This record gives sequence, C-alpha cells and structure tokens, in this order.
Amino acid sequence: MEVSVGVEVDPIKYEMFVHRLHNIAEEGRIALQRVTASPIVVQGGECMSAFYASDGTTILSASGHLRFSAGCADAVRKIVALFEEDPGIYDGDQFFLNDPYVCSTHVYDQMIVKPIFHQGRRLGWTGLFGVVVCAGDLPQRKPDPAPLVHGLRRLQVLPAAAAYVGDTVEDVEMGRAAGVTTLAVLGGFSSREALEAARPARLLNSLRDLVALLAV
Repeated sequence: MEVSVGVEVDPIKYEMFVHRLHNIAEEGRIALQRVTASPIVVQGGECMSAFYASDGTTILSASGHLRFSAGCADAVRKIVALFEEDPGIYDGDQFFLNDPYVCSTHVYDQMIVKPIFHQGRRLGWTGLFGVVVCAGDLPQRKPDPAPLVHGLRRLQVLPAAAAYVGDTVEDVEMGRAAGVTTLAVLGGFSSREALEAARPARLLNSLRDLVALLAV
C-alpha cells in the first residue's frame, strides 16, 4: 500500500489517535468475549478485532490471537475483488465469512468485516474474528430459553433491557420464555401465519425494517 502524507503530523496527536484507535479495537474484542457462548472464545481468548486500510492492509490490531489479523486482511481483499464492481460496496454493509480457503484459518472460524465510510468515501475496514460454536455449548436447545439467558449474562444485560430477533417459531418462543422483547422477521423456515400465532412483539417483513425500528 502506498501512503502519501501531504501535511505535517503532530507526534503527540498521532499517539493520541493511535491509542484511541487501539482502545476501540480492544473494546470490540472484549465485547465479543462477553457476547459469545463459545468457551473457546471466552476461556481460550481465540478472537481478534482490527482495522484495515481500504485495500485490506492491516492498520492496527487489538490484543487476542494476532494470527487472525492476516486472515481478516485476506478476507477484505477477497471481498473487494468479488463485490467492488458488482453489486458494489456501500456504507452499512457487513460481510460474514467462514471459508478457510479464503481466509487461511480453521473451519469453525468466522469473520465479520465492515467497511468504514466518511463523506461517501470508503476509508478502511474493521474486522471482528472469533471461533463460534453454537449447538454444543449448552445441553438445552431452542425453544428452551437457556442459550439466550446465557448470552444475556455474558453481556451483563437484563432481559427487560434486551431485544431478540429471530425468524422461526422456536426463536419467538425462546425469546418470550427468556423475558426479552422478541421480534420476528419473515424469510426463515416459519411462515407468516406460524410466526403470527407465536405472538412476537412485532413481525417484520425484512431486516431493513429492523434498521428503521432501531433508528427511532
């Protein structure tokens, strides 16, 4: 990556900026460890949060498993190659990857990569990396509320202050049993009629409706 600096950079402000950027990345890593139900992430610390330039070059990585930083860089470059021209990469997009042949990591690893825009221009990317193990983490399965309650405890969030979004009847039943505000979204395995019968707090036509709801 070629970097051209046209102005003089104040060294003190530079250090302040770098430290702030590192703290943001570190907060992302800590949040992932609190949210996940995976003991590999919680106890083993197999996760990473980092920032990348527009072309995928690593700018800064938080603590954690730093080898994942290179995998995320490969993921960004692959996303740019696949989607830059068609359909394009836009503000608000998020990409989920778990292909070890693309990201050079394990089969169970997952990445969430998001572009960073300012005034309509893509300046860089942020990447969050973790090992996700879902079905075997707890003996209970949906619609039992135990998995959701476990996640809330990791987040240190009370059920009354949380919302859960799902696309199946089992999701709605689990959310209601856990005592959280439960929203259902069409497009999954359950029909509109089945979801309405499960009585969610609100039935959404798509995830775009959720974005509009959260913006209120």
